[in-house]
Amino acid sequence: MRFASAIMFLVSMQVQEHTELAKNRNHIWQMEPGVTVCGNSGVSPVRISRAVKYWEKLGYKFDYIRTDHSINCHTPRYGEIIITLPDQDFNFEEHLASTRITVSNKTKEIVKAKILIFPKSANKERVLEHEIGHALGWPHINQPYHIMNSNWHTGGHNSNGLRLKLFYKNYID
Repeated sequence: MRFASAIMFLVSMQVQEHTELAKNRNHIWQMEPGVTVCGNSGVSPVRISRAVKYWEKLGYKFDYIRTDHSINCHTPRYGEIIITLPDQDFNFEEHLASTRITVSNKTKEIVKAKILIFPKSANKERVLEHEIGHALGWPHINQPYHIMNSNWHTGGHNSNGLRLKLFYKNYID
């Protein structure tokens, strides 16, 4: 009986942790975003596929993944996450990459996102997965080994609290 009580206590602690993480997510997509990789970004099809699969395993869905080789591939369209090279406003000294989201004033949903990343950073383990997390609306979660940790050196593959089913369950039930 004591063992069962201990297990129930641990499970309740874990659910509470997921609830707290879900509350930190201020904006979500109401649609399945498409992902466009600008051809000059240096992000390979294999690399973007692996990063998207990380989030798909957590329950997220994406409309498409494509590469755009046009010269105008730097502005995301409605419903799109675009991955491109950084512009002159990028803070080269402090960041491996950066994500900017656009939120609808009316619905407060994410309507597009832009990931700025260098090819060298895109090939670095976890960086692209982390930035897609921001594009999906997740803030930094400063837990050791967490994928959304703000510090690459103390981050990892832990995805506690990011599973889409848990997020919606907390708000639907």
